[in-house]
Amino acid sequence: MNKTIHVLRRRGGLGDMIRIFPVFDGLRHEFPESTIAMHGPEEYRDLFHHRHCWGLEACPYRDARPLVFDNSPGPGRYEDDNEIIIDLDCPARAHEMETHGNPTKERTAIFCATAGVPVRTPKMDVEYSHMLAGCWGDVIGMHPRSAALIRNWPKENWRRLADMVRGAGYCPTFFDSLPDYCADLPGMHYTGLALHALAMVMVSPALIVGVDSGIFHLAAALGRPTLGLFGPTNGELISSIYPTAEFLQAPHKFSCAGPCYGYNERGFYGGPCLEGCRDLARLTPEMVLAKILEMLEKTP
Repeated sequence: MNKTIHVLRRRGGLGDMIRIFPVFDGLRHEFPESTIAMHGPEEYRDLFHHRHCWGLEACPYRDARPLVFDNSPGPGRYEDDNEIIIDLDCPARAHEMETHGNPTKERTAIFCATAGVPVRTPKMDVEYSHMLAGCWGDVIGMHPRSAALIRNWPKENWRRLADMVRGAGYCPTFFDSLPDYCADLPGMHYTGLALHALAMVMVSPALIVGVDSGIFHLAAALGRPTLGLFGPTNGELISSIYPTAEFLQAPHKFSCAGPCYGYNERGFYGGPCLEGCRDLARLTPEMVLAKILEMLEKTP
């Protein structure tokens, strides 16, 4: 029997939106003829509209703000004879809070378990991606900014890394959904683009390096060699879902015993690290360049 399926994600960043792609893959496999409606923030409509494998006419995107499901009892899958409601807002955050910043499950796995579907690798498809992938062989893509300031690597380190990448014979190229942050960084810039347009250019560099942000997940979901720089979040856990992603984890010296997700005795995202992880700042541009070159040697 065909059912109307509603997937709810009222808020969240780009990375979480990409990590619920496998939920749609699993639902489409389970209900090949059903309408699956995504209810999410309006700014991610473009991201879902171009998911051709779900069937555009059968996968509408609706703004979650005027939501009619506010009486949902919380994260989970709720089903009757005619429809299914899958509330994904937000079982992963709850897990991180319950474990006091020491999560044991990757967010994609949590979203899939909540929806009752198998775990798959998040994949982002763009038209002609098979033709464009790696066509800028001398370009190293960089994404220096997360909306969560605690995850950001110092801007001066990005400036030094860009100069070192150029010295190694590559062209540093910065990607960001906002136009301003990268303006004073040396290199080419692709900023302020719609998400699908951003994805179209991000398949071309030989490798992309960035902080723990939605753009890291976009690059990895595109199947590009992707290097993540992690401090307060767990790089091994987060990158494990992507076959082409690798990570550098900051050595922990200060208030944290390991990836802490911003937790301390004052609560979530409190204390002196709010404006940036001091341990992440201890990753040097030299360390990052060495890892980039190591990954490039392994890239066909």
